[in-house]
Amino acid sequence: MNIILAGLIAALSAMVLNRYLVEETGNEVIIYLVPFIEETLKSFSAYFLRANLFLVHLFFGIIEAIYDIYSAEDHGLFAGLSSILDHAIFGYLTWSVYLQTNGILIGVLVATVFHTLWNYMILTRIGRN
Repeated sequence: MNIILAGLIAALSAMVLNRYLVEETGNEVIIYLVPFIEETLKSFSAYFLRANLFLVHLFFGIIEAIYDIYSAEDHGLFAGLSSILDHAIFGYLTWSVYLQTNGILIGVLVATVFHTLWNYMILTRIGRN
């Protein structure tokens, strides 16, 4: 149950924050700030609710996938499936680093780097085609 609660808290909080930041500052925030926000929300909601870190990330990805599928007409299915896989990978990275270092913030930062690189690649390279 904590997995669902942590995932919902993270997803809804991210949706509100991300939407506000994009409206106020533009799409570049998706590359440079959204990854940190999402990784922090997912990981710390799992940490404080004592939920499985990996499964919270995966559940977040499922919620994002549902949103992507229904909101993006031309590439929603790809974006949705990608969301599930991406957030599972970021969750695995966070969890692995956390286990090795006993530092949740270190795990968040490592996942943030990969999430940032992924968003950069998608928005600047693939997004142009």
